[in-house]
Amino acid sequence: GVDCFGKDIHAVARNLNPGAFDKPDTAVDVAVRNRRYTVVGSPSPGGFYLLYWIDNTELKRLVDEYHASRPVVAIVMIDNYDELMQNAREGEKAEVISQIEKALISWSGRSNGFLRQCDRDKYLFVFEERHLSRIVESRFDILDTVRQIVAGGRMPATLSIGVGRGAASMAQAEEMARQSLDMALGRGGDQAAICSPSGFEFYGGVSKAVEKRTKVKTRIIASALAELIDGSENVLIMGHRNSDLDSLGAAVGIYRAVVSRGKPARIVMDVRNSLARAYIGQLMNEGYGDAFVHPNDSLALLSRRTLLIIVDTHRKGFIEYPELYQNSRTVVVIDHHRKMVDFIDNAVIFYHEPYASSASEMVAELVQYLGDSAITPVEACAMLAGMTLDTRNFAVRTGVRTFEAAAYLRRKGADTAVV
Repeated sequence: GVDCFGKDIHAVARNLNPGAFDKPDTAVDVAVRNRRYTVVGSPSPGGFYLLYWIDNTELKRLVDEYHASRPVVAIVMIDNYDELMQNAREGEKAEVISQIEKALISWSGRSNGFLRQCDRDKYLFVFEERHLSRIVESRFDILDTVRQIVAGGRMPATLSIGVGRGAASMAQAEEMARQSLDMALGRGGDQAAICSPSGFEFYGGVSKAVEKRTKVKTRIIASALAELIDGSENVLIMGHRNSDLDSLGAAVGIYRAVVSRGKPARIVMDVRNSLARAYIGQLMNEGYGDAFVHPNDSLALLSRRTLLIIVDTHRKGFIEYPELYQNSRTVVVIDHHRKMVDFIDNAVIFYHEPYASSASEMVAELVQYLGDSAITPVEACAMLAGMTLDTRNFAVRTGVRTFEAAAYLRRKGADTAVV
């Protein structure tokens, strides 16, 4: 509709560089005055270029609409529901839930999706892709809104949100949302995680995690672990690279529990590169000389019925000897760090508690059900040292269970002066 003869090509279309068409099969998308074109071309004699402008505006709008209308599934969970309801009066319970639901309805109402309660503390939110960019730009402001809701003046409510996007089907989007929610909870809660084909993204996570573990879970895990130990030929225990006191303490505690059940066990550790080298020397003086094996020699101990227990890390790229993990058929993970994307995804038991202070604390609870009477003072000392290190002398990340575990280790003969 406009005479362009004699004008500079860049005045018509800014992103069109004729030199790009020197390469065969080149196509460039160009927008000019609300119309969209695909431009293809080739060089002609005399320094000219012959360009073909294909007007496919409607097709491109259809493609945009297809991507914008793809379903996104979010699972929203009140991650401290039990703590909020524990000591609240009936009126306070109803008021808190009402305020949370009102905030969620207001937040979800900005889109064309729907929100449905699917459990006492879970909500399903399904909406279109076009609304996700606005939610991400706001950094999931619903997390801040709900955090200001306080039950009886005691504890703020917090949400964890798992989002699945870019899936081939609704069922797959829901499965991705569940994985995202697991990641958000594994990283301490009060945050949102988005799972897409390209990986995970995280938003929020500003509040301190609330301890919410029960010894029932520990007892169930211990029972399952005992069955695996009893059914194995031997057990290998491995921590992370450059092991510290927590990794050592957890490994030593598991080692004693396995040996007390009559199964051979070895701790896979590069002693020379360990940050706990001084205490390893003390353990060896106490008869632990044969307990440690160098990572390079560990594959010779591996068989089809070997149980590999990984402590104080859940990341594939951070374990002491990745090759041992890759060749193991049965793997158990015991860790307390915030969940990362490259987590070990084929573990038979994945005992992960981000609310625990340390792996040594988790192992101290487990051994009470696995082989309590066998723990020696030097092993109790190693576990207490691991707890002391990770809590900075019991100043951070401590809960009621932390001090209970410390008291148990003290009863087992742990020397606080040595620690």
